Amino acid sequence: MTNNPKKGQPMAFHLLDDCQELKQVIWTLQFPLEWQGILDYVIHKEKDSESNKRLPIRSLNQILKSLIPNIFATNDYTETVWLYCKEPIPNDLLLMFVQIWVKASFKTHPLVLVLDRLKADDLQWEPLDVDFSNLNTSMFQNENNHRIPDYIFDTLPHIIANYLVQSTHEKSLTIYDDPLRFKKIHSDNRNVQLVSWPPLYDIGYKEGRYYYSYYISFSLYLSPYQEKPEVVMTSGIKRYLSNRFQDTYSKNKRSVIIDPKMNWPVKLSDPYSLCSISYKYDHDKSEVVPDGLFLEILQMLQEDQKSNSIPDYQTILSNVDRYINRYTIVYKDNENAHGIGKGLSPADRKNIFEPVRDRLNSIMKPTPALPVITLRKNLITKKEAYNPFFNKKADVDLHQQRVEIVKNVRSDFRLNVLMINNSSPLRHTIVDELITLFGGQWEEESKTFTSKNLSITLSFELIGEIIEGEVKSTPEVKIQKEIIRKAKEQALKRYQGFNACIIEILPPKHYSGRIDPKNGIKEGFAKAGLLSKFIIRDDANINHKSKAAILALLTQHGVTVPKLNFMLQNNDNSFPKLEEYIGVYILKRTFPCLVKVNTITREVRVKTLYGKKGWKKYNNVLIELAHYNWEKHNELVNPIQLKSEFSRWIIEEIRNIQSVSLWMCLAENLRSTWKILQDQNLPLDHIGENPTELYPIAELNTKVRLIRLRHSENCKIMPLDINDEIKRGKGGGIYIKDERILYTVAQSPSTDRSNMATTRKDNIKDNHQLQQPLEIALFALQEEDKKNVDQIPYWAEIIERLRKANLAFGEATILPLPLHLAKKMNDYIFK
Repeated sequence: MTNNPKKGQPMAFHLLDDCQELKQVIWTLQFPLEWQGILDYVIHKEKDSESNKRLPIRSLNQILKSLIPNIFATNDYTETVWLYCKEPIPNDLLLMFVQIWVKASFKTHPLVLVLDRLKADDLQWEPLDVDFSNLNTSMFQNENNHRIPDYIFDTLPHIIANYLVQSTHEKSLTIYDDPLRFKKIHSDNRNVQLVSWPPLYDIGYKEGRYYYSYYISFSLYLSPYQEKPEVVMTSGIKRYLSNRFQDTYSKNKRSVIIDPKMNWPVKLSDPYSLCSISYKYDHDKSEVVPDGLFLEILQMLQEDQKSNSIPDYQTILSNVDRYINRYTIVYKDNENAHGIGKGLSPADRKNIFEPVRDRLNSIMKPTPALPVITLRKNLITKKEAYNPFFNKKADVDLHQQRVEIVKNVRSDFRLNVLMINNSSPLRHTIVDELITLFGGQWEEESKTFTSKNLSITLSFELIGEIIEGEVKSTPEVKIQKEIIRKAKEQALKRYQGFNACIIEILPPKHYSGRIDPKNGIKEGFAKAGLLSKFIIRDDANINHKSKAAILALLTQHGVTVPKLNFMLQNNDNSFPKLEEYIGVYILKRTFPCLVKVNTITREVRVKTLYGKKGWKKYNNVLIELAHYNWEKHNELVNPIQLKSEFSRWIIEEIRNIQSVSLWMCLAENLRSTWKILQDQNLPLDHIGENPTELYPIAELNTKVRLIRLRHSENCKIMPLDINDEIKRGKGGGIYIKDERILYTVAQSPSTDRSNMATTRKDNIKDNHQLQQPLEIALFALQEEDKKNVDQIPYWAEIIERLRKANLAFGEATILPLPLHLAKKMNDYIFK
């Protein structure tokens, strides 16, 4: 397909055939029917209802997976196998966990007699022989239509992780002269992650210690059209809080890694395992506590082990150096600057991958390297390819080009700027950035910015009383409703005729601490017909923020980069002249939409399954979403109904479209609703409502092509020659797996100033941003497309261009333009 010798190595492995070490016995346990009946009785008494509410076994499973190292996988449905384990958990200990969970979960019902009826003898373990070395879809030809069962995807990564962990404790793994041993973190997360333990540290600012670990994770990955899955490895840096981070806490959940040998019953302790427990901020208690039932269960579990009880969060935070090897708080990137840089460079990943590869060579081997091609220069000229809004050169031609881009889509742009006070710099920076972008001039008297044929009306006002009067004792819901009411009322009274608004706001810490007012203001303004963008007032990069806000609002009004018909300059007339790109997306799991971008006019339109019918302008749909009755929608649309309605709708839309179009679907978003997009169901040049009813794409519509995209940790590709990667600038390119599966890897962003060959050994403080890969499955092509094998990479090049087609970004987005715009519609859904 290409004569280019350059290749990239996926960070992935194939299992060795007939490998004795991969023939394993897994112990399984059904949830006892006797327990099911007893606990169902408790549920109905607790809820005082005769409803058919299911046993909340998921919360029990989260506890078990986090606290018991032996567990590989759990099942939330009691009708099937409940636990998959390395070896049986002692029945008396498992019974103790369940009894403690029942006490913590059901507080109002007298439980003494009920708990006595749960018997350890009811737990019957069964062995399950699995040969992972010969794993393929044909092994399960009598089960689930050749599908590899979920327990395989959950269990195999643990088997491999255990093998590597034990190996590093027999002989340490050397990375940059550091002899490292790894432990496996147990959590309720499906991913299996190993961390170097104990944590490493480096001396940073003010001679303080900054702690970190290298991490390695494994997952099972099945590419479309392949019988054998691959084992995918990812690596990175996990950073921990140090003593310099007093009094910092994110509102998001916090993870604390615990060495269980200090606290757990001996029979559950594993010297090679760690546990990860989620913590959250409790506003009522004004302190950080374990999330969910963890706190109560840990306290009950340790009633007889008072000396080994886990210290409270603040005690750990205040004594980081003392507790670092036993209780470690994971650092979050949005906190104060850490002395250890985030991420790994390509050279780092290579230097970790290779010793792991060598250590695991008795059970698996690396997958073959993939050919890589760079973007073909003959498809589009450089002048047309770039985003003109991020070209630093300012001349008349560039100003005029930008004016035409905006004017063709939005000729009546009326922008209101709301400032905190009269000393706000926005009054000047917004005007300055408009002049920088478009040339032209500002007329103070008429409050109008004019450049050529583009006129933008501006209004500068104070934000006023919208976010005043919050009281800490006021319930959050009431605060939010009041903000929405004030915002809508103010917009209707004072901003009639405007269609966009830039809002200056203080950082969240200046408000009640329990609620961020941005969502309330955004909802109130949207219900008054205004699209909005916020600027956080912190006096940093105000010019950059002003430009970003202007471009974000233009994007919300459907403005895109100038060149979208990328293939028209190709001299080979056999490649289809695409007229539209269409993204298929489901908002909030129940609201399907299509986002269509015209390659010539660049107009963005949206069609939805529910709500108002027909193709509508993108900005109008954002306002409609803000008004949509989501409460009624959720009552009327259930998951089963959605699957049948969506599949019929999408097939009908494909059948009726008149344009030569490329349709793109995101696997993570659609596969649970449209089953044909699942890995083991993905058809070839056929589509249908479900995997058992498929039609050739040519019979439905000869003008349509469909591709499935997947963005995940499973797509990491490492350049074989790091020095060659440096020569290519920020890397990137198209990697070819076969004629239907490709990967497009965006270049590293320009803000990533690190050298791709720099390693942690060279500079521990450097930050590295991961390149963003997308897997592309060309699953529905026309007959003429399949005849031109050499053109297969062109489809990936189109996706790569569309990742750079968002007006508001100077870099590639994760998703191509139609899907990126579809995902951003979530910003205007207020439930």
